[in-house]
Amino acid sequence: VLEDLNLKGNRFNDSVMISLTNYLVNNSSLKSLNISCNHGITIVGWQAFFAVLQIQHSVLESLDLSNTWISDETVNSLTNALVNNHRLRELDLSLNDDITTNGWEAFSTVLQSPHSALERLDLSHNPIDDDVLISFANSLVNNNKLKELLINRRGITSNSWVAFSSVLCNTSSIMDTYYSNNTLEKLCAEQSEDELPQDIQSFLRLNREYTQSKAARLKIIRSHFSVNINLQPFM
Repeated sequence: VLEDLNLKGNRFNDSVMISLTNYLVNNSSLKSLNISCNHGITIVGWQAFFAVLQIQHSVLESLDLSNTWISDETVNSLTNALVNNHRLRELDLSLNDDITTNGWEAFSTVLQSPHSALERLDLSHNPIDDDVLISFANSLVNNNKLKELLINRRGITSNSWVAFSSVLCNTSSIMDTYYSNNTLEKLCAEQSEDELPQDIQSFLRLNREYTQSKAARLKIIRSHFSVNINLQPFM
């Protein structure tokens, strides 16, 4: 039974993608697919392929579309396909610098969908600006699935960090803090998080090391009560 298929750099065109789609439509075993580094596919081939993501019996959990030169039109088609997808857990869209701010902002709405199962999203090595990152931050307000959002720190300003900080720990009230995002564990593609703002490092660490409910309680204590309080009863 085929569960993992690596088709990286095979010079695919639209006809090959349509043939691949016809195969996958009736496939109920493939969990991981790598189509990265294929540059000859147009919107026609991509739209045909994305239909696979809308099939109820699809078990595809990991999809690598890195360095495929996809455009705004293509990423909009992908967005529409993923809105109701509840299987895909890992998606790699790195190295796709033809996607503009409009495309990324549209795609960020996928994370707002209650059906989204995405746990790892790689957006590294793309020219992403503050407007895009703020859109992604806002999309994570009610998201309790995504654990890793991989971006490059270069060029990111304080505006984006403030947005993510507020999502990870909204201090407007105790209840707002409790219902902050207690799921996201990683926010940068680089191995080290040392250059992230200290508050974001702290919030991500809490999300990694504790259950969602414990992370929420600790954020409440740190944000609304004395730092000298005995934390043990709340652990």
